[in-house]
Amino acid sequence: MLGKRSQTLAALIEAEGKKWGLEIPSIKTFDRSAGVAGYYAAKRLKDAISEKAIDYGILIVPQGTGGAKYEIILKDNPGIHRFELNNEIGERLIANALKYPTKEGWEIAAIIFEDIGNYQPPPTEEVPSDEESSG
Repeated sequence: MLGKRSQTLAALIEAEGKKWGLEIPSIKTFDRSAGVAGYYAAKRLKDAISEKAIDYGILIVPQGTGGAKYEIILKDNPGIHRFELNNEIGERLIANALKYPTKEGWEIAAIIFEDIGNYQPPPTEEVPSDEESSG
């Protein structure tokens, strides 16, 4: 509950004594800018921080999302971390979530867990060449 109206964020993450709110605009596709929906998602995070419901926010939006009001909210609220993706990156992120994190998934986690270290791509299986296998 924020102020007089009830608002819900996409997720709440509690780690290392801090609360992180995660928000995604209400849009059909990540193939184009979130427009006004991006502004309202950023505003929900700003309001949650102002009401001390969360300490920081993570805003996941389509690449290229912008607009004057949207940019002002982000500029005036350094506790909101913007992360931009497109449909392809989002699908990979979800498909690999339980197998091996994508670079983008790692970058989102690094916002919360600063000491996570550098991303290491998954090991590739080496296929022996014809010379090695016929040896």
